[in-house]
Amino acid sequence: MLRRALCALSLPLLLSAVATAQISGGYQDVEAVHVKPEKRAEFDAICKKIAEANRRTKGYNWTTSEVMYGEGNTYYFVSSQSSYGDIEKSFGMLDTAMNRVYGEAGTEKIFQDFGSALVSSHSEIRRRRWELSANPPADMSDYMKRVGESRWVRTTTVHVRVGQAMVFESAMKDLKPALENANPPVSNYVSEAVAGQHGTVFYIVRLVKSLSEFDGATPPRAHG
Repeated sequence: MLRRALCALSLPLLLSAVATAQISGGYQDVEAVHVKPEKRAEFDAICKKIAEANRRTKGYNWTTSEVMYGEGNTYYFVSSQSSYGDIEKSFGMLDTAMNRVYGEAGTEKIFQDFGSALVSSHSEIRRRRWELSANPPADMSDYMKRVGESRWVRTTTVHVRVGQAMVFESAMKDLKPALENANPPVSNYVSEAVAGQHGTVFYIVRLVKSLSEFDGATPPRAHG
């Protein structure tokens, strides 16, 4: 899991390397890490080394975000994948990139230093639920463009009671046209945890360029 987390640090390659595809299905491979406060400077330096290796060798691509409101010193690394098979293929890509730049011994030392900077880590796989999302992008190229233009991510985590998943999905479908017809329109991206979580968990994500976009929005009213 540690080495998969390190893959996320190739963010600068994301927009230039993403392939255009239909915006149907797909998964997100997610890694969350909590960094020791006294290790922040060391953590940042390690991340720069890893990012440099991936840039030079066109390594694996992830997006990276830091928690600003919530638990501090927390980072989320998210990779978009089309299938479980692609997730599995990604496991060795970082090792290859790192070994080419730093050699096996240097790579192992960087991995060890990265691990020693962490308090804990958590990984999961989320399945995209575009049919529940409001104003979804036309394709992955459009989605990556939206990601690249955004600075803030607001994530709402919904833990659904046993047997109530269909009720939640129905509510999201009812809310979808209200969000799309709001002034201004709202884009929400819904995904569902399929590995690494307990019970039924959904995530509702909104990307914005500025926090001011959360001001003055007309509260949506569900149809029906």
